Amino acid sequence: MYRLYQFVAYWIALSVFAGGLVIINIAGPILRLFWKSKGTLISQKLINRLSRFFVWLLKLLGILRVHFVNWPKDLNESSAIIVSNHPSKFDAIAYLTRLPRGFCIFKDALRSSMLFGPTALSIGYLSNKEGPQGLREAIKQLKEGGQFLVFPEGTRSTRKTLQKLYGFYSVVSKYSGRDIHACYIEASSNLLTKSHSFWQTPVLPAIFTIHYLGKRSPADFVTAQELHASTSQLLREGISTDV
Repeated sequence: MYRLYQFVAYWIALSVFAGGLVIINIAGPILRLFWKSKGTLISQKLINRLSRFFVWLLKLLGILRVHFVNWPKDLNESSAIIVSNHPSKFDAIAYLTRLPRGFCIFKDALRSSMLFGPTALSIGYLSNKEGPQGLREAIKQLKEGGQFLVFPEGTRSTRKTLQKLYGFYSVVSKYSGRDIHACYIEASSNLLTKSHSFWQTPVLPAIFTIHYLGKRSPADFVTAQELHASTSQLLREGISTDV
């Protein structure tokens, strides 16, 4: 009986979130049409509110817990780069509850998604196929107060390991002057992991613990490569010790 409840609760929550995305899909182009300079900002704040409501609903239904450990309160309102491992598609939602100006990089294939494509574009997300233009846009958004969420593996992580880390974010940090904040997500569930199909009810309740590991300032490093190497070491040490 409890398993049936989890199934129903899971799909109720997903339906509510999808409904919110539809609203943003409709509102986003209108906002950008009439308020070009503020349309993206308003859309980012809308996705922040939607993420917070979605997580609140999942907690209320008893199928999710999210814990932030040592998370700096001033990071919520700071323009910064947040670098993390990526065990689940849920990771971005968890982070966006704390990042009202959050933006990230999405797979170009999502452009064709009727649900996620328009939303990603309206809130200023960057395609992984944009190359140098994407880096310039990330720098621009950071200088305007944005919060750049980066999963440097470029794909979802496997448990307890990190794959190759791409260092483009360190270039963005050097040119924008924004600090890099390293975090490690510990996931107890298979919710939206590589091994979990979107249509399957995951192991519930899902528990996500986000550990803040520390920051790296671009001014402390001569090159972007050195900054990337230091950040990578911080991430790998955090995962190897399980914080």
